[in-house]
Amino acid sequence: MKTLKQRMAAAISKVPRKYRDPEDLDLTNIQEKSELGSVWIFNRCLVDNRTYNSVNDIKKDPNYYELESIWGGIVPTKWLESYFKQQKTMLQKFGSLQWEEFQYGKGSFIDFVKEVLSRVRYKDEKVVYTKWNPSDIWMIQKGKKNDIKNFINENIVKSNRQSQTLAEFNDLLRGLIKNKQLIGVSLKKIGTGDAQFVFVNVNVDGFVSELRSQNNHVKSIQYKSNTLESVILFENKNKIQITLNSTSRFSGLKFESVPHGSGGRGGKVVLSDLDDLMDINGISFERDYKKYPQTLSEFMVQEQKQEENKTYKSICEKLYGNGIISKPYQETLDSIIKFYNEGNHKGVCKLMQLQFFKSLTDIVDKNKRDEFLTDMFYLGIKLGDKFAPHGKLY
Repeated sequence: MKTLKQRMAAAISKVPRKYRDPEDLDLTNIQEKSELGSVWIFNRCLVDNRTYNSVNDIKKDPNYYELESIWGGIVPTKWLESYFKQQKTMLQKFGSLQWEEFQYGKGSFIDFVKEVLSRVRYKDEKVVYTKWNPSDIWMIQKGKKNDIKNFINENIVKSNRQSQTLAEFNDLLRGLIKNKQLIGVSLKKIGTGDAQFVFVNVNVDGFVSELRSQNNHVKSIQYKSNTLESVILFENKNKIQITLNSTSRFSGLKFESVPHGSGGRGGKVVLSDLDDLMDINGISFERDYKKYPQTLSEFMVQEQKQEENKTYKSICEKLYGNGIISKPYQETLDSIIKFYNEGNHKGVCKLMQLQFFKSLTDIVDKNKRDEFLTDMFYLGIKLGDKFAPHGKLY
């Protein structure tokens, strides 16, 4: 068997491959197209009262050229299938009601909500829309838009108090949701299976939500040696996926909550919220990717030092003993070298995952660890008092 020094020399001699994930090239553009497509399909089924019984029915729509225009030509099959499933579920849930024309982006109802939010405080701090509310679009009962705006203005904006609390604004929105007058909706691409619609942070008659607050027991914590993504699995089949924010460049880790049955993501954990949660639980984890070995040679030199409890060898051995890593250190080292050779940013990602999982093992009490990870999962799906009541289509 080769010594660590020999392995290091062999690994560093390899020329790193330039790597770029096509889906990472313009994620913002893809997201905008996909959400504009959802707005189009909702306008056709919920406003224009059309029903599609298949993907081909969507293609036969005389206004299909509008959807093609959104995508700049051919609409990707996976998104067509997602739109079909979205409209089927939304018709079942809301087809009996009448809605205002759906809008997206600038000039939509989101602008009004953001303006109102500037008057709202959470623990004396300003509230940021994207951290508070994952809704991409707003459903507004037909003919009620001005009444709703006036109602919100009277209770929040024109109040005698200098600022309103987030709890008060959330309660106001809950009432509007329960009356099915105003519903913010978070959109996710639909994968295998039917689309699901659930309400988060609000109980509405006729809707059963599995996204209710409860302590989820962790089934397994899995450091993946062969993929960039590692995962935390709960016994109820919910999971947290951990990978890079970008697959083509250096970035911090991204923690995404994925409810069982979701074809897409449940939502990313806001890292400042994660920091607060870790502080409460006494967990120490370095999130700054710049603090990790930036190249393979830097990593291997650090490993050669073999300082007790400070090298990744000791971390790997601890995680292997806890069942978090499925392979012994030498095989895990090979996989880390492979990731560095594919791109230094990918090697750093795997080291950050090791450090994060190591920090979890510092929570000796399994129940406390389960509670921490449950809270972390709920941060991703925006479940809790600090988040907006909303609907999630996934």
